[in-house]
Amino acid sequence: MPRRNVFNADYTVIDAKQAPQNCLEQVEKRFVKMNRIIQSKFKDRAAFEKQLKEKAGCDANNNLNVDDFKAFVVEACREDLIARNVSKSDIEGFLSAFTFNSHGGTDIEKVAPILYEKDPNAIALNLVSRVRPNPPPALANEDLGSTVQSFSHCDNETQKRLRSLLVQLEDKVFDSKPRFYHVFKQMDLDNDGFISYKDFEQHLEKQKVIATKEEIVTLMHNVLDVEKKGYIDFPTFQKRFRPRMSDQVKVEENELHSNNMMPTREKLEEYGQK
Repeated sequence: MPRRNVFNADYTVIDAKQAPQNCLEQVEKRFVKMNRIIQSKFKDRAAFEKQLKEKAGCDANNNLNVDDFKAFVVEACREDLIARNVSKSDIEGFLSAFTFNSHGGTDIEKVAPILYEKDPNAIALNLVSRVRPNPPPALANEDLGSTVQSFSHCDNETQKRLRSLLVQLEDKVFDSKPRFYHVFKQMDLDNDGFISYKDFEQHLEKQKVIATKEEIVTLMHNVLDVEKKGYIDFPTFQKRFRPRMSDQVKVEENELHSNNMMPTREKLEEYGQK
């Protein structure tokens, strides 16, 4: 087993937005110190951004993983770490100045603007301002698989099943006059400002709506996440999540009655209008 040292040790990153004042002052102090050192390692901002993207990388949602970010900073400051001009605490404080989502990702496009910010007041403000984290990474949904069909390519039995799932969800959510933001917060289980496919799956489980992983992905792709980002934000939720969204699943007319000939909710509403 390799000996633990400053290069392979575990690093602790705190949420500066929730840190006490004395801790916040230390984060700011170490951030300013590391800014000066890291900038000295690169010709200019463009060179820094190029190296960060090439060596640390990001996913499709621009998520820079905290471990990859740490490894990039450690490597850039290798000589300073050996000479003890930079400490592990300095790097922890520097990383803590960035906003990470619950999956440990920060927006790679926002790293350089923060690093090369010249106004000290803007740096201090960034540490205390509440900023929405970056969307969840694509891998957050990977255990759900990628098998998905458009509604038009599903057979009638599958369409009936998908429609039934949406009707169950509508009946549970719209049995009163819910506030959309309240419903959104209920579904956003990790409270990161986005509903991932995993959030949607877990919400269905809490509502006792049983669906397979393939059905969950198919519903998200066809109803809520039609842009196939892997998540939805609140504006998208407001637009896509609504009563009668189950109407998007077209079932043959003669299938809208169950075998015991009990009329569906749609038929009852239709009769009530006549």
